[in-house]
Amino acid sequence: MKILHLDSSPLGDASASRRLTASIVETLHRDAPDAQVFHRDLAAAPPAHLSGAVMKARTSKQPHDL
Repeated sequence: MKILHLDSSPLGDASASRRLTASIVETLHRDAPDAQVFHRDLAAAPPAHLSGAVMKARTSKQPHDL
């Protein structure tokens, strides 16, 4: 089993949702000790947002596609 634990609250230790998700992940991991837990803190390391230029470059035809 793989568990993806996402946090996004900027409140850190004061966040009720962080405490709740930590409790849920702890219970899941206790019930499945072989589970891999992947934790991502989106407040601490937000993902890069896609710009219009990046999306245009990704969807435009490349010379090898013609």
